[in-house]
Amino acid sequence: MDEIARIVSAVKNEGRRNLFEHEAFRILHVYGILTPPHEVAKSPDDASVSAKRIGYPVAMKIVSPDILHKTEAAGVILGISDEAALRTGFRQIIANAKRMNPQCRIEGIIVEGMIPQGTEIIVGALRDEQFGPSVMFGLGGVLAELVKDVSFRVAPISRFDAEDLVDDLRFSAILKGFRGRPRPDREAIVDILLKTCRMILDAPEIESLDLNPVVVHEKGATAVDARVLLADSSPLTCRWSVE
Repeated sequence: MDEIARIVSAVKNEGRRNLFEHEAFRILHVYGILTPPHEVAKSPDDASVSAKRIGYPVAMKIVSPDILHKTEAAGVILGISDEAALRTGFRQIIANAKRMNPQCRIEGIIVEGMIPQGTEIIVGALRDEQFGPSVMFGLGGVLAELVKDVSFRVAPISRFDAEDLVDDLRFSAILKGFRGRPRPDREAIVDILLKTCRMILDAPEIESLDLNPVVVHEKGATAVDARVLLADSSPLTCRWSVE
C-alpha cells in the first residue's frame, strides 16, 4: 500500500527504526484494526483544540524519538477531564521528558480519546531468528508483566490457530466472562490476531510489533497503544498485500 510505503520511507529517512505511536496507528488502520481518536499537538493551544474535537476525557502521550518507553519517562497522563488539567499536563509532560533527557527531541504530544474499560490483552508479532515470523498473544495491560501469560505460534496462522492461541493461556477463563464480568468479544480477538499475522508476513520492513493493551469489550476491540520496530537493514521496497 502506498500509505504504508510512505510511512516506512519517512521513518527511515529520519534515521529512525521505531515508529511514533500515531505512525503505527496509521498502519493499523490500513489493516482495519481500531484505534482511539487521536491527534498530535505541538502546543497547549493545539492540545486544547484537539481535546475539544475528540471530546473529554483524553490521554496525553509524549512523542519523541529519544523516549521509547513513555511511561517510564512520566510521559503519559490519563483521564484528563478539562482544559485546565490539559494545559497543566502538557507542560508537565514536557518538563518530565527534559528532566529525564535534557537533549531529547520532542515532536509533540498525542491527545488521545479515552476508551471505556474492558478486558486488556496484548497482541504482537516478531521475526524470530530460528522460527521466522511469529505471532504472540497474552493478557495485556498491568497483567502482562504480573502473570506473564503468553502464547506463540509460527506464522502463518489459521483461524483455528488464532482460537487455539486464545485457549492456550493459563488464565484463559478471564476471556470467558470470568465471575460475572462481561464476556469479551472472542471474534474481535481472533480478527486482530489474524490481521497482525498478515502485517508481519506482508512487511519485511517490520521486525516486531506490539499492541498493548488492546481493550476488548463485549462488542469489538481497540488497540490503545502500538509499537512498531523496523528491521535494521531491510529494503525500502514494501511488499504489502492489503486489499
